[in-house]
Amino acid sequence: MVILNSNDLYVLSKDDPDTDFYTFFPDSRYRPVLSPDGSALAYVDRGGRLTYQPLDGSAPRVLISQPIGRPGPGMLTFLPDGHLLLFDASSTADRYIRVFDVTDGQTTLWLTGINHVFVSVDAVETKVAPTQVTPYGVGRVDASKVEKFNFVLVPTTCLTEEKTCFYSYTADSGGIQDNGLLPRVYDTDSQIFFSRRVNDDLTAGLLTPDGTHLVLRLRSIVSPDSAQSLYVINLASNEPPVPLIENAFGRPDYSIAPDGSVIAYEETINGVAFVRLFNVATGERTDLGPGTFDPQWWR
Repeated sequence: MVILNSNDLYVLSKDDPDTDFYTFFPDSRYRPVLSPDGSALAYVDRGGRLTYQPLDGSAPRVLISQPIGRPGPGMLTFLPDGHLLLFDASSTADRYIRVFDVTDGQTTLWLTGINHVFVSVDAVETKVAPTQVTPYGVGRVDASKVEKFNFVLVPTTCLTEEKTCFYSYTADSGGIQDNGLLPRVYDTDSQIFFSRRVNDDLTAGLLTPDGTHLVLRLRSIVSPDSAQSLYVINLASNEPPVPLIENAFGRPDYSIAPDGSVIAYEETINGVAFVRLFNVATGERTDLGPGTFDPQWWR
């Protein structure tokens, strides 16, 4: 178990009341992560250095010595093959993804110049306590628990002649596979549309588990500071984005079914909450009736 407060980081074993590891004032914008076997911890120290700490008493290994994430935020997760993925979402420089082999500290993948990153929902845990500081304020990514972790990257500058700039990747027990470009075009109108994406919110861009459809959370055109919209986008085609909710006050909630076939979302009309279901394949919508709220799926 990792316990993090504003000044300290503790690692505790469920079988031993003694503290296994302690450090002072880690960078809490990068949520510390335990390795899948519980033998090590990855975290960002107070100097902004990415550190891999074995819990057997061995010396720590600094994976990145220069400060990262200024001003942040970012994301750390172990992958299905045990490698460590860092996403640095610094707004003062190009965003990048870097993957490390923690056995020797070597970088196995380094992708720079990233504008958007979208991750598959099956690796995401949301609905955390609002007082917790997490990578994007509302959730965390743990890709070590899924067989396949899909993510899509969009570069800062789209240089392909066809303007197909949604790059697809899959991480599994064999490593990371480059799936190439998805068919959807990222032209000027699309860039303007995606520029409304809500910043630093993990749920602002979640993929269905197969990585083909995207739920996008956007700032409202009418009231960008107080209202949001939700859209479904098929990355395998150029069909127009499908609005689920437009110009909804606050932060409308949604949840993607474990198999990615249905999206449940909440809408409030005249003060009454409704949960509606959207069939990703057919576009059909089902209303669960007034008074329904907080859509969640059992896995």
